[in-house]
Amino acid sequence: MATWQTTCHRVHLLFTAKLAEQRKRRMGLQLVQTDLKMIRMDRLDDMVAERVQHVLAKRGIGLNDLVKHVDMPAAVLKRRLAADSSFTLCELARIAAFAGCRTAELIPGMGEK
Repeated sequence: MATWQTTCHRVHLLFTAKLAEQRKRRMGLQLVQTDLKMIRMDRLDDMVAERVQHVLAKRGIGLNDLVKHVDMPAAVLKRRLAADSSFTLCELARIAAFAGCRTAELIPGMGEK
């Protein structure tokens, strides 16, 4: 388990560092290309939150159940679901595992075929 957490933490740090570098280079509206789609960075948190909410509703998973199984404080989870802050990759992986779906289904541009 420690190895999985360490790997997730490293991936999160690399992802966060890359985003910070991109933000420094381009001030203003940023665009990220994924699978021929352009996604506005300021809209990405909204899109991820919508996908998570959709998966939870589809599977009948309540907030209290999710808090217990993904080891996140309720206040933090509520902020993430309201798109007031960003989900980490590890958080999305834990949510996907509990909901019985792939992590890619929670990331815009990754779950579509």
